[in-house]
Amino acid sequence: MARQLQLQHAYVSYVGLVIRRALERYGLRMAGGKYVFSWADWSFVLKHEAHDWVVTQPDGSALRIVPIAWFGASIKGSETLEPDRIVCWPGTSASVASPQCLPVSPLDLYVVEKVGKLIDEWMLRQLLHGHGRKLGPLPTPAKKLTEAWPEQFESISPTHVRLLAPIDDQKAAELRASLRGSANPQVEDAVGSAIEQVAALAQLCGHPARFEPGQQQDFYCQCATCQTTWSLKTIGKRRHFSLRPKGASSVSETNRFVWSGRDWLEFDLDSNGLIVESTP
Repeated sequence: MARQLQLQHAYVSYVGLVIRRALERYGLRMAGGKYVFSWADWSFVLKHEAHDWVVTQPDGSALRIVPIAWFGASIKGSETLEPDRIVCWPGTSASVASPQCLPVSPLDLYVVEKVGKLIDEWMLRQLLHGHGRKLGPLPTPAKKLTEAWPEQFESISPTHVRLLAPIDDQKAAELRASLRGSANPQVEDAVGSAIEQVAALAQLCGHPARFEPGQQQDFYCQCATCQTTWSLKTIGKRRHFSLRPKGASSVSETNRFVWSGRDWLEFDLDSNGLIVESTP
């Protein structure tokens, strides 16, 4: 029992190291005794709770990663795991990933990419679920400003709008100024967050990209610098997100993770499960 507990503590520490390495992309840092990082106007905290590692967002959303130092080929839970909960274990060469079970082994060269991929997807889901949300009620001067920018704002009532495309710094400053002191503080914060979050959607590859809004809050982006493309499309009753690097069309589906790692994402937005890749 003492030996197993020692292994469990060591494995929890190892998984924490992998998670921290995967979060370096977002500028993870230590502040006030906590691991924190920011993205798309949100502040996140990485916490160590008992044996689990938890990424939390201010609104209460959390991704819980549960390390288990068990060396079998697979983990079969007796009950369905809660959404946004991932179980990881060292696994074996025969281990296969599932939407909520991920082999995380020191012998796997792709382990940081795999853990990073599931964290990237969880964070993108939070962002995409809020895209195109109703904003308001806006004061009359602010509403008139948005009506002058129909390429970015959709008017849905005399007082409410949707932000569907990025706005430049000058327009953002004008809108913020028109809201300051005249709008409900919660509305002011919501509009500011929407501006930052749409801007983040337009720069998923790290560069400013061409952002083309579509119907039903869909969009298509292409980066002129690195040729990465990404989009949100409505297909029947499904909403599908895709992010693909340059040259993706010449790569088979079975090889896409080996070729591009976490820089290739495909998932249905309304699905609760996270997409993970098995060891190549």
